[in-house]
Amino acid sequence: MELVNFVDRWCHPASRPEPVLLTSLQTAETRLNIKFPSDYSEQVRAAGAASATLALLHNILAREIDMPDLAELFAPEIVVKATEESVDGGMPEHLIAIGIDGGGNIFCFDTTDLRKETVPTAPIHYWRLGDEETSHLAATFPQWIARYLDDWAEGVGYNDF
Repeated sequence: MELVNFVDRWCHPASRPEPVLLTSLQTAETRLNIKFPSDYSEQVRAAGAASATLALLHNILAREIDMPDLAELFAPEIVVKATEESVDGGMPEHLIAIGIDGGGNIFCFDTTDLRKETVPTAPIHYWRLGDEETSHLAATFPQWIARYLDDWAEGVGYNDF
């Protein structure tokens, strides 16, 4: 699983996340009136809500990779809080915040992709604070996470600054 590999590569072993409980996901779904896609739920239940070390950002910048860093993937209770706070801060109401980069920009699902019934997958979007622009990052959660494990990241990990 991509998120398990992300945690192995970019998270410090002393602060590995705990797997997310199904009940935590269900509580967040109820509060947000959505159903998370299966691929996302399966991966966070296996690997947890990951926080990368600064090595990820360092290596993205050092290699001039055109992609935002994933500083933190939110736990379900933080997904709810971050979504509410981000909407209060100007994020469009149809977005669900699932993570953040080092600059405070938000990785999101779009509620138009999340039905009352669970869907297998949904695209990942990126909401930028400064220009309030939303862009499409990946067609699926696994494809998005896999970008942090591509060839550019070969041979580097959580302690490679």
